[in-house]
Amino acid sequence: MLYTFSRSGGTAEDTRISGDQEQQLDTQAVISSLSRDACRRKALRRVNIAVLVLTFGLLVQYGILRLRGGPSELPPIFLLIYVFNLAVWGANKYLVDRTSAATAANTADVRLVGALVDVIEVPPDQHYAYSGDTYLAAQDALIRLLPSMSVHNAVLISDRQRDILVRSLQVKTIKDELKVGILRALKEIDDGSSTPLVEKIAGMRGKKAKDSIRIAAEDALPVLRSKLAVQKDRQTLLRAAGPDSAEFPSTLVRPAAGFSESEAELLLRPADSG
Repeated sequence: MLYTFSRSGGTAEDTRISGDQEQQLDTQAVISSLSRDACRRKALRRVNIAVLVLTFGLLVQYGILRLRGGPSELPPIFLLIYVFNLAVWGANKYLVDRTSAATAANTADVRLVGALVDVIEVPPDQHYAYSGDTYLAAQDALIRLLPSMSVHNAVLISDRQRDILVRSLQVKTIKDELKVGILRALKEIDDGSSTPLVEKIAGMRGKKAKDSIRIAAEDALPVLRSKLAVQKDRQTLLRAAGPDSAEFPSTLVRPAAGFSESEAELLLRPADSG
């Protein structure tokens, strides 16, 4: 970072603090932009699904009417639905797809990881996915930022985002370099639940396995297996003690058998004066 002295008497330390604050604001702006984009994209996807369901229902109704001798021409509503679908596609392509992933690719703030993971959730060849440029820019940013992930900052991504990273190991459009970075990051941020998939990757041979990915999986396995064993031990300690306590709860605490009120006088009585 370039340190400069202010004419008003400011120090280099003041300038450095000001620069850090500006960087934090820029990072927060990028995170907010990516988050808003993800929310809008999901909303458009839901709208598209609703329109498809409506179209299917109308087509079924139109088919029934045709079988009963109804009109052969499609109702005007189908044209309206087609125009609406084009409008939604245009909104997704030219409005929502203007993300900050390219900007994020030039930053080194680990707080961007979660928002970038949302970008790579849907490959660009699927409907309502990000554009190819945005998709690749997000991958480049993750390749650089994932090595900064550790146990201490694992809270920066949610369980859902961690699952996206795990699933990405099986996606063909994810770069091999990013897959290696994901496997290395899982040693820090995963709880061991990804162990079965990592074992599968480590056991691959031949054309299906890239050496760099397989070696990274083999390196991550001991740590992930250890974490998985810890999780199983915790579940064992937290479960019920056994069937006896569930079937016979009365055996835990109960009064002594054969006790009657008439015997209470025998427990405490004054000593005989004689």
